[in-house]
Amino acid sequence: MSTGSILLGFALFLGVAFVLAYPFLSPNVRRRSVGGDSARQELLAEKEMLLTRLRVLDFDHETGKIPDDIYEVQRLSLKTKTAAVLQALDQMPAEPRTIGVDNEIEAAISRRRQHTGKMPATTSAADEIEAAVARRRQQLSATVVQATVTHVTVTHGNGDGAPAARFCPQCGQVTDAGDKFCARCGAALARPAQAV
Repeated sequence: MSTGSILLGFALFLGVAFVLAYPFLSPNVRRRSVGGDSARQELLAEKEMLLTRLRVLDFDHETGKIPDDIYEVQRLSLKTKTAAVLQALDQMPAEPRTIGVDNEIEAAISRRRQHTGKMPATTSAADEIEAAVARRRQQLSATVVQATVTHVTVTHGNGDGAPAARFCPQCGQVTDAGDKFCARCGAALARPAQAV
């Protein structure tokens, strides 16, 4: 065995020993971080437990396992305890990171409100694209409506001149001559003029 492999094995052993011993080397840091949140965590856990008990009590009452008089007393007791826990949570100071996030959100909202009059260039470009798409859709729907209003008909291949199809004024779907409503969008269809 060479000296290099022995040193490498020893270094690996020290690294693993340090990783395993690290939680035991700094217990004060761990206690401080857990201790600050422990009261809030206990209250949150108690709140969840009380809410679960309320749900179970309601379910048991609905299934008939608990009579009405016992149900009312137990529900009132659980609601009182839950209200006390919620009040204790409300009286606790907010977490610093929550306050920071709230401040960031408020700052972003105020910046957005200040820029209401002046929209950024990217927004105006997006608005122009949306306006062009809307114009194109209006042109297409006007073409479909115009074709429907003039009752564009397709004649059969046998040349008898009977109308074979109409189009919906809303969506352009091909409809049969006897249809009163479009099968696709439900729009009312105009009745074709009857030949005399």
